[in-house]
Amino acid sequence: MTRAPIKAVVGYYGSDANTYQGYYVRDNSPIKTARDLIGKKVAVNTLGAHPEFVLREYLARNGLSASEAKQVTLFAVPPFTGE
Repeated sequence: MTRAPIKAVVGYYGSDANTYQGYYVRDNSPIKTARDLIGKKVAVNTLGAHPEFVLREYLARNGLSASEAKQVTLFAVPPFTGE
């Protein structure tokens, strides 16, 4: 360990009045609840980062078991190709 001095200049994580982290589906999508995601694929910009944590937390808070949550597949889509 080099013990290099590090100074945080921005301490931020999550959502606030100006920044919102959310997941979206089309208006006519059959996906309405967490349970509807079982067997589906969810695109995120980075695996192992905030979007993945939020999704896993959402699934758990909405009653999906660990084995059910594992059936929701995450895959990375670079931001410039997301649309």
